[in-house]
Amino acid sequence: MPNHLHGIIQIDTGLSTNPGQYQEIQNHLGAHTGAPLHQVVQWFKTMTTTEYIRNVKTRDWPRFDKRLWQRNYYEHIIRSEQSYAKIADYIEGNPSKWQSDKYFQKNQ
Repeated sequence: MPNHLHGIIQIDTGLSTNPGQYQEIQNHLGAHTGAPLHQVVQWFKTMTTTEYIRNVKTRDWPRFDKRLWQRNYYEHIIRSEQSYAKIADYIEGNPSKWQSDKYFQKNQ
């Protein structure tokens, strides 16, 4: 979709994760481990905005006078392989839904 982004961020804990140990590791580590997610998202938004501005100035990319990123983001902790597969399938299929999106304009 050209108007939003979906992704899965995996924060590496340095531990080996085989399917049999999944719940034990989650219980041990808690909800958030490694770099706090908000810092990861903030870094991503900062780096992509900086790159966009640089390319507007040096490569004649079209200027966009509004915000590039919304203020917040939606997060969901994936707690099982089944949930991961469902979310990954949704992300993979999402671009094919662009023409039915309320923001789609045919002559873009």
